[in-house]
Amino acid sequence: MEVRKDREALFFRSVPKTEAHATRTANHSFEYNIDLSRGAQDVNVPELGCVFRLRVIDWPSKGEEDNKREMVLDRERLRSPLVLRNWRPGDRLRPSGHQNAHKLKRLWNEKHVSRWEREGWPVLTSDGVLVWARGFPVAADFAADEKTRTGIVIAEEKI
Repeated sequence: MEVRKDREALFFRSVPKTEAHATRTANHSFEYNIDLSRGAQDVNVPELGCVFRLRVIDWPSKGEEDNKREMVLDRERLRSPLVLRNWRPGDRLRPSGHQNAHKLKRLWNEKHVSRWEREGWPVLTSDGVLVWARGFPVAADFAADEKTRTGIVIAEEKI
């Protein structure tokens, strides 16, 4: 039997013995280096059962694209190493549109993301700085703007 508390509710679930052991021992840690020097890259993350597609796009700043700006990284601002990894305690992000950086835990609480959904949450770092986290706008310092010529878009697909 598995019992989880989320906010004001308790959730009960019958779990087979083998699944319970696998759940307790599951490791959602991962870290993949990304090389965009040859263009787009697909990163298979079996730990999450998905693939992340990083696409290089031209970015002429036009009115219809301004509303997408917070989801596009400016390629020229990114520094090596680029790493797609699971979140770690203490990770901070200043999403586009925010004045200050906040711990991911605070951002999740604001979006009502349960503790169990956070396991293995993917983030992208540029030279150790968080530039993207699933479900949030890209980091303000790395977001595409009117000076951006080449952007990076990240898409996630289940496999």
